[in-house]
Amino acid sequence: MAIKLSNALMQQMGFSEWPEGLVLTASFHALHVYEAQGFAVKDANVTPFDGVACGIPYRACIGSKINAISQALLQDGFCKSEEEWQKEKSTTPPYLVIHFGPVGPFSVSKGFIMRSENEITTYSVFRDARFSLMSMADKSLASISTAVSLAFRGLEHDVRYLYKDRYMFGLTEDGCTVHDICLSSSTSCYGSSWLVRDEVENRLSSGLELARNIHEKYSKFMRLAADESDNLKKFLYYFLAIERIVHSVFSGSVNKINFEAGMSLPMHSPLAATDFLKVQDKGFKNLKDRFIWCLIFEWPHLADEDLYAFSSAKKVRDEIAHGALSDPPADIVVVSERLALKLLSIQ
Repeated sequence: MAIKLSNALMQQMGFSEWPEGLVLTASFHALHVYEAQGFAVKDANVTPFDGVACGIPYRACIGSKINAISQALLQDGFCKSEEEWQKEKSTTPPYLVIHFGPVGPFSVSKGFIMRSENEITTYSVFRDARFSLMSMADKSLASISTAVSLAFRGLEHDVRYLYKDRYMFGLTEDGCTVHDICLSSSTSCYGSSWLVRDEVENRLSSGLELARNIHEKYSKFMRLAADESDNLKKFLYYFLAIERIVHSVFSGSVNKINFEAGMSLPMHSPLAATDFLKVQDKGFKNLKDRFIWCLIFEWPHLADEDLYAFSSAKKVRDEIAHGALSDPPADIVVVSERLALKLLSIQ
């Protein structure tokens, strides 16, 4: 919620009261910036891609220069000094940038305004524009970033996307930029693999295709986990995504498979098949039984090692729930992340 400021304070900030008869009309855009960890890009060339996720259209681009990405998406720079922006946001390239908009046009005729040669700054008058852009982002960003993470799996180092910045602005018909403002330390390390431009663009294109099919009921928790610095919360979000996927796939699978005693089971995962036979009389009511069912009938690309990963993660989750463990081991957090991404990639 915007803070209402007194007229005197607004004037001290450089604003003036709205000129009588002035109607300001602009269409608005939003750029959302993620830092990509796990790979690096040697060249500065960038190519925008169009996509749709959760019914929301957007454009996306990956590159090593934030201003070059912004130019490719909007024919305008993102910041005056990339070096100062990187220091302020504690970030390093490459970057994934998602563009929403334009939305509008929106018009206002009252409030406070500040003018410069090519820019207009207003104070919390284009609330509908901000709400529209934030609604688009809230609905689709998790699916987009999760899908792009899936597309970059299999490199030497795990690839993650960390949310770093957001930039919303409007453009008038004559090209003037509108900024509608309102008032409202950690350390980490990671490894990176060098990728050529073609591989980056192929993986990005693949990821945007995946985004069409990743439901927000899963991707929401993947995004919450990726943005979380606390290992306990991170692990629980990843496990919740796994749990939702298992229940959803099992519900769809059990309705189409007619089980008969002595049926021939797929044997790509012999340990899972053996467990399946041992527990078939229990009705598959617990999570592990359902995971085994899906492993056998729906996930032929998974194997016993994935069952072991799931069992290890579930054991830790149960110990946390029962008070035997306060924090998950760091390696289990990584195991859960990789398993969740693996399950999403075969939806």
